[in-house]
Amino acid sequence: MDYMSNDSEILTIAKEHFLSVCNIPFSPNMPIDPGWQDNLKRAKEAIPNFSSVRQVIDYAQNLGKSGFNHRGHSNVEGIYQRIDLLRARFPEFNLFTSNLTESPLSKQESLAYLHGRCYSYIFFWHVNVALAIQPYILKSIHVPDKVSIHVPCNVLEIGGGTGELARLVHIANPYVRWIDVDLPTSLFFAEVFLRANFPECRFYYLTPEDIVDEINISYTLPKQRNYAIAKDAIVDMFAQQWAKAETLRQDAGINFIFIPASLYLKAREFGPYAVACNMGSMQEMPADTIKLYTDFIDDLNIPAFYSLNYQSTPFNVSPRWREVYRSTDPKVITVDCGVDCETIWEVPV
Repeated sequence: MDYMSNDSEILTIAKEHFLSVCNIPFSPNMPIDPGWQDNLKRAKEAIPNFSSVRQVIDYAQNLGKSGFNHRGHSNVEGIYQRIDLLRARFPEFNLFTSNLTESPLSKQESLAYLHGRCYSYIFFWHVNVALAIQPYILKSIHVPDKVSIHVPCNVLEIGGGTGELARLVHIANPYVRWIDVDLPTSLFFAEVFLRANFPECRFYYLTPEDIVDEINISYTLPKQRNYAIAKDAIVDMFAQQWAKAETLRQDAGINFIFIPASLYLKAREFGPYAVACNMGSMQEMPADTIKLYTDFIDDLNIPAFYSLNYQSTPFNVSPRWREVYRSTDPKVITVDCGVDCETIWEVPV
């Protein structure tokens, strides 16, 4: 959780994290879409060869390489068009008086400048999602019994991609602790992007060394697992790691937490959550994987779940979830891409 301020430091720690988790097998209950296998293989081969943050971000924000970033060239006329579309969805929001802009570190040809501030077309997707989940964040921090400012407001994102939504929400709500569950390749891109944008922030990346339940003792003690270990030593080790986990759960100073998808169950240790969200990746998951994640969100009693995915995405959510918003043609999104169904479910808690 050290502060990172230059390319070498950022890449070193992000590569170490990636290598520590990239070969963890996925559960049979979490199948990966075959169409994603080439993207994952290509990224896994590219990551060790990156030598600058610029290279990483350009790769991640290139749809033809990473497979998950719909960026194109932007111009001022198109930016004004998307401002109008965003205003129609959120009339109370004024972009120009807010502190939200595109990251100047984003792919340069995707940026356009207006009144000295940079924007991109995909930036408006992310602002749309950030504004949609904002009421749940505000509601969470105003719960009367949360009298201590040290209790963080937690948001769970399933499939955080390059971390661009996390960046905007952090700018608008610095007190939010963002938990990103994703594939190791995507977590690498998100970690590099967010560390480069927020060198002053604190980060935590869950690795096999942090697994604290006995089922995963082979990960926790890789060198000793074939030897007899005194019971007291095991108990002591787990006590220490549980204490560490409890410290992390209560540490409001951690801004971003990265959890590899194969270890997604560990996300329960960082709740309770104000809201969960997914943007554009459940539509590429097999139905069984979608059901695994929505069941997990339901099990955590998260008050709301926001989805931006294709209409055809096979959601099979809990019958206790109540759909409170649906748009099958969110203009600020469909102007750039066919991702065409914005849905919010609320969950009784």
